[in-house]
Amino acid sequence: MPRNGSGTYSLPAGNPVVTGTTISSTVHNNTMNDLASEMTNSVDKDGQTVITGSLDFNGNKLILDADADTSITADTDDQLDFEIGGSDVMVATPSSLTHTGTFNPSGDTSAGDTAALGYTATEGVILTGQGSTNDITLKNDADATVMSVPTGTTTVNFAGDVAVPTGTTNANFAGNISSLGIDDNASVEAIDLTDALVTVTPNMVIDNSNPILTLLTTSADNDTRAEFLENQGGAGDLGGFVMYDGSANDFLIGTVLNGADTTSITIPRDGSGNIEIGNGIYIGGTAAANLLDDYEEGTWTPVLSDGTNNATSSVNTARYTKIGNKVFIQGRLTTSSLGSVTGSVRITGLPFTSANVSQLFGGIYALLGSGLAITAGQNINGYVQTNNSYIVLTLWDTTDGVTNMQHTEWTADGSIMFVGSYQV
Repeated sequence: MPRNGSGTYSLPAGNPVVTGTTISSTVHNNTMNDLASEMTNSVDKDGQTVITGSLDFNGNKLILDADADTSITADTDDQLDFEIGGSDVMVATPSSLTHTGTFNPSGDTSAGDTAALGYTATEGVILTGQGSTNDITLKNDADATVMSVPTGTTTVNFAGDVAVPTGTTNANFAGNISSLGIDDNASVEAIDLTDALVTVTPNMVIDNSNPILTLLTTSADNDTRAEFLENQGGAGDLGGFVMYDGSANDFLIGTVLNGADTTSITIPRDGSGNIEIGNGIYIGGTAAANLLDDYEEGTWTPVLSDGTNNATSSVNTARYTKIGNKVFIQGRLTTSSLGSVTGSVRITGLPFTSANVSQLFGGIYALLGSGLAITAGQNINGYVQTNNSYIVLTLWDTTDGVTNMQHTEWTADGSIMFVGSYQV
């Protein structure tokens, strides 16, 4: 007969045999068949038996090695303990799986894995998941989301700050770090990059409301740009930028107003060390009177003229330096023929028209002269009238002042060397 519900085996009827009883073949064969059946239902220690039903250990250990320190036990209700070398290394309950020590996966994950932990020699540890909202979600002890990767994307969303500890060399991300992180659209309340290099492609925005720091790269021109903006993306966005212009190979510093750039400083990458100022420099204050907005050097061609006719020159070399609204000039003019020049003479060809300010004249004086028909002791000077581009030559030849110099006082081979200045 089979075992009862407690696993106790009872001999079939006719057993045990009483001394002096004739053994019946029926009783004997029934007993032996019953024993054979129960032995068949038992577990062989050599592993020949296939278990066809449940085994109830009732909290006892299943010992797996010779020294009895590696086992599986269920001595606590609804809990399975795995022991190796005398220590629990893993505990399984209906809601958790706790592992003591390290866990070393040895295979790669693949697309479609719902939740997998893998490893390859080139990629290291690999975490793969698949959810309706996120593929991977990392939470803290309070069950609050710390980091997530939206389903099917390479975007990493951080719920809080992103900090790169001191001494870290690189923090490289394949995609964006967004949602209070780093992104070309989202912003972050705080990011600590002390002694660290953070590489984000294509753009990065760091935002503590206003102003906003944006790091941009443009693959087409190989531009790299850092913007410091208020009201980014709005009609009134304003701020500044620092930029490397990949097309011109220049380093630029400027301002942004209503989305439009104004470059203030350009540093060419030509090895010259020069700096180009786009507009002006305020010196000693910010009033209009403190603005130095121009500097220029160059040459110009002086010509002796009566306003209608020009003389022929053999030497007509002149240079100028313009600082702000002041033009400094110097030159030498020698004629070889007066041609049709008659009356009062002037020097034309000034590089800039003088300022249109009443009674504000510029002036020149002659340092050297030759071939002139003037009296010893007389001096040649000149003035630049308002809103004009020529010098009226004068001669100190009267007791009460000057008169306009005449062509007869210059002569065909007259020559002067002069310096002067005027305002534009």
